[in-house]
Amino acid sequence: MADDNDPKAPTDTPSHEHAVTQDADAWSVFVDANEYSILGFLQMCIERRFHLAVQERFRLETKLAETDYWMHTGVGGSPKMETQTHMEAPIYCYGQGARIMGWSAHGSKCGGFRPGTPDTEILKALKETLNRNAKRYPDARHLGLFAKEGEHAGDVEILVIQPDPVAAED
Repeated sequence: MADDNDPKAPTDTPSHEHAVTQDADAWSVFVDANEYSILGFLQMCIERRFHLAVQERFRLETKLAETDYWMHTGVGGSPKMETQTHMEAPIYCYGQGARIMGWSAHGSKCGGFRPGTPDTEILKALKETLNRNAKRYPDARHLGLFAKEGEHAGDVEILVIQPDPVAAED
């Protein structure tokens, strides 16, 4: 039986959170050299109302730990981050082994879209971006995360979407 307090004990998830120790000089030591067997990438909007909830849902859906994926943020989220400058981050991460890739956007008034843009239009833009990226990075699993304000103040609802089967096969 594994000891929960033993940093060298194996875990059932791709996470390495139990493999971190700290020495007297405040250095973190990662015990398992193969701890990053699964890597991810998450692109999202900078919006403070949603970024934490999007990250938490991404980790829930992928079973990745906080340090098992790269993050890339910008105004408007993934649909507004397809310029060459913004594409450097996912290209780099894919090249480094990211094989789970999350693309996100949010409704409930996004500063990256023109004022008054309905949530349905932003969601449609996210789906199109998700499908394009599924073709660009064919060896990765892709998911879209669309966040919006919930029914009560401070609540966040997140819709998880998959690429269209045709997009993933092309």
